[in-house]
Amino acid sequence: MDGTVTVSGFTVIKVFHNSASNSAQYTWWLKKSNVGNGINVTGIPVYIREGNLKKIFKKFGIIEKIKIYSLDGEKEQSHLPSFQQTKGYKQADVFFVKSSAIKSVLSMKYDDKYTVLEEGSTYKPMTDVWIKDLQTSYNIPTADIASKCAKFMEAYDLRKSEEEKDARKLADEPDEDGWITVTRNKFSHPPKAVKAHELKKLRKKKENAALVHFYKNQVTDTKMQRIRELKAKFEEDKKRIQEMRQQRKFRPY
Repeated sequence: MDGTVTVSGFTVIKVFHNSASNSAQYTWWLKKSNVGNGINVTGIPVYIREGNLKKIFKKFGIIEKIKIYSLDGEKEQSHLPSFQQTKGYKQADVFFVKSSAIKSVLSMKYDDKYTVLEEGSTYKPMTDVWIKDLQTSYNIPTADIASKCAKFMEAYDLRKSEEEKDARKLADEPDEDGWITVTRNKFSHPPKAVKAHELKKLRKKKENAALVHFYKNQVTDTKMQRIRELKAKFEEDKKRIQEMRQQRKFRPY
């Protein structure tokens, strides 16, 4: 698109942060102001200040003054956005000493690159300024909150350190039988120490249980002994049944 672009009486221009920007960040709408030798500029973001506007318009003529307003028409009293002010885009009136500058401004070409930042400078968001303004508006005691958070985290770290120390102590402490009890989770991580109450429960269970069938041959011997006992009982029962049959008498009536 070549030349000047005019829409509903507004001259439209593309605005870049700096010459290194590949695409336009904003579109500004320009028209002659109703008062004096001024140009009304609409679509200005909140971080734009008088110096940024001068950088674009000073080449068209000597600038007398610049007024920046919010979109509802209220004049911005400070260069810093306050928490109570209207957020969003703003508008400005740029007044020139000579009226001839008006014609030149309204002839600005749409495809030309107009930058608001000085070369080498970078755009800094106003987030930090808004946070500071919010803290001032609500009187937030940031120092007190930071101190309380630091004390809480210090106590938490100390408690966790004591818990880990106790866990390591329990992990290295053998029971009455000389065994050290460890646990293992389902993710196959290295064994971790059992908690104190769990360890006491396991030790009590060991004390009440008898240590049997520790070796494999003991299990085999126990099974063989059980089979021999069953065979002996079977023979005894078989002999007792045979004796009962022999003692039985025939009684027809």
